[in-house]
Amino acid sequence: MEDRRAARKRAREVLIVLTNELPVPFPVRLRWRQMEEFGESLVSSKKDGARSATINLRSSMDPDLAAEVLVHEYAHLLAWDYHGRKQDAVWGIAYSEAYSVVSGEH
Repeated sequence: MEDRRAARKRAREVLIVLTNELPVPFPVRLRWRQMEEFGESLVSSKKDGARSATINLRSSMDPDLAAEVLVHEYAHLLAWDYHGRKQDAVWGIAYSEAYSVVSGEH
């Protein structure tokens, strides 16, 4: 239970850093789910054109893994307007930037 609480706290902190340093053009919501995968991200649009993003994370992860998966999924959001959810060179650059911001290597 303590690991779960620590993972959620760490993920919230990482998301704040990412959205401040590498903002995306839509609000991002973080949700914890019982799921097979470690994480997933999705951008959705309303009828009025307003977009929002959701990052789902597996509810049973330690803090370091939760932070790493969040960075991975956030990189998908950074690259979304270029290629959607694909993991290609654009995503790789986005991941590198996000990882650098979170790790303090910038």
